[in-house]
Amino acid sequence: MQIGMGTFRFLLAFFVAISHLWANMFGGPAAYAVWGFFVLSGFLMTEILRHKYGFAIQGLQKYAYNRFLRIFPLYYLSALMGLISIIVLARYHIDPKALNPQFYMPNSFVSWLVNITLLPVSSGGGALVPVSGALAVEVGVYLLIPFMAYSKNAAWLGAILSFLLSCKMGMTVETFAARYSDFLTGYFAFAIGALINHYKNELERIAMPTISLLVWGAHCLAIGVISTWPWTYGLYISVLLSAWVVISLYRIKPSKIDTLLGDLSYPVYLLHTTVGAWFLFWFDATRSLSFFISAFITTTAFSWILLICFDHPIQKLKKKANANQSEEISVENYISEVSTKSKQFFFHRYTLRFMATLAVLAGIGIGIFAYKVLTNNTLEIYAWGPQEIVEKGNVPNKQADGNAGLWIKTSLTSGLGKLKVYINDSPLRTEVSANLITASVPKEFFSNTGELKVSVKSSNGKIEKALGVFKIIDKGQSSGLEHVEHKKLDIAGWGPREIVKKGEIPNRQPNGNAGLWMKINSTFDLGQVEILVNGQKISTAIEGNLITGSVPQTFFLQEGKLHIQIVDAKSQERFEVGFLEIR
Repeated sequence: MQIGMGTFRFLLAFFVAISHLWANMFGGPAAYAVWGFFVLSGFLMTEILRHKYGFAIQGLQKYAYNRFLRIFPLYYLSALMGLISIIVLARYHIDPKALNPQFYMPNSFVSWLVNITLLPVSSGGGALVPVSGALAVEVGVYLLIPFMAYSKNAAWLGAILSFLLSCKMGMTVETFAARYSDFLTGYFAFAIGALINHYKNELERIAMPTISLLVWGAHCLAIGVISTWPWTYGLYISVLLSAWVVISLYRIKPSKIDTLLGDLSYPVYLLHTTVGAWFLFWFDATRSLSFFISAFITTTAFSWILLICFDHPIQKLKKKANANQSEEISVENYISEVSTKSKQFFFHRYTLRFMATLAVLAGIGIGIFAYKVLTNNTLEIYAWGPQEIVEKGNVPNKQADGNAGLWIKTSLTSGLGKLKVYINDSPLRTEVSANLITASVPKEFFSNTGELKVSVKSSNGKIEKALGVFKIIDKGQSSGLEHVEHKKLDIAGWGPREIVKKGEIPNRQPNGNAGLWMKINSTFDLGQVEILVNGQKISTAIEGNLITGSVPQTFFLQEGKLHIQIVDAKSQERFEVGFLEIR
């Protein structure tokens, strides 16, 4: 089978997905793939504007309408799935930011507006579809690309100005995040796509489908020679290589499997993080290879169903719009369309082969998961709460029944026997899910002062984990921490604590740095403390019992562990917080 444009699009989506879902994937290909999509879009949009829609008002209206149908229906469905996933995962104390630091609930009017409209502006908030930032850049370019399609001089001007802006920002590792995600710098890739369309006849002489793809793939390996290459000049070389691939493939007549793969690329791109987050119920946040395989197979299968039942009927509207028809789509016609498309896809020989391949891969994934469950003999405690000093008579994290709600985030619990939470050797009513244990602590435990020891034990006797204590004091009594002469700082919690992929910024802030937070329960004089990362002081802010810090992007460019500490500005005494792992 000769590779066509559809297969190339699917490969680009695959590189984005594997970079987000597998911790050991090396850096570079995901960024190359996203800007490769930009080049491809610039080429195709210029092509259809020049040879299909034209530049009259009516043609541009059809162009805008069909672009909306192509982008937004699937995007809105993906955003709805992301919204539901964030809400459900939060109930089980699963943080989807472990897969993508942008995957959290939008927290401002501007961020909600950006999520709804895909305006190419920085919102500083969460994203219901974590990869929507690049999509917003593309939507913004759709408004300007008619000028580049109409005039090659406009395309040249756009490419030159955008590249000069990147040069002004500096081709350094520190500026990569801004250059990669910004609308004005990303415009360069679209302009290159428009230019190669204007010169496609002249460039056909260098069309080499197989060689261009091999060179594109080989360039991804350059990081093994120059570790900073993708974050400096590699991104721009990848644009030229993507342009070569597009010129080499665009005249190849697509096969049915090539068309299917091309159609799958967009929903796979949109959904891979959301579907991956579902698997955090069964896997931890280390993003293992089995996690990637399971999530990617499910994403592809789910995307395929969405194509048949959702996207293809909607694209039918797009075809009728092109033909200047205004026939309404009734419920009966919609059902008939879905039925016809389903038969065509499910019983085509390529589809049957594809289903067989998915079944084999799914079997492998299930086998890996079953082996993981059967051989599991340990329980790791990642976090638990509430962890606070309680006044006698008060109930922390009070539930509707008046008891305290206790939660424990763990590694995989399957295969460990029946787990139960204990307070001072007294068993509690316990609920156990894949990576979460919850228990109800009777309010009577908080009627007397003292310490309540919290532990988890298994019925088969293999597991016995001591978590810590609840300290209960008299009302008005000092916790005693202020008399420890700063020997200990009571840190109730801190984050982000997920394993971070090299080059990615967890809890990314508007300035591009990572946002670090710590909640303090003690009466320590917080006005005199600063945060240290690997012994270096970072910008620190204090509000109430919350300490926040801004961790520069440069800390995330190498694998290793970031040592987080708090230092007393007066005594220079240091207090341990923990480590942030980068892989």
